[in-house]
Amino acid sequence: MTSTRGVVMEYVYLLIILGFFLVSIGLVEGLERLRKIK
Repeated sequence: MTSTRGVVMEYVYLLIILGFFLVSIGLVEGLERLRKIK
């Protein structure tokens, strides 16, 4: 059970990291679009 739980936690950490990357990229693109509009 401990091994499977460890694998699940690793997947959760990867998903969280990917989420942060997507959010940061989205914010950067949004700011650039706002600058172009203004």
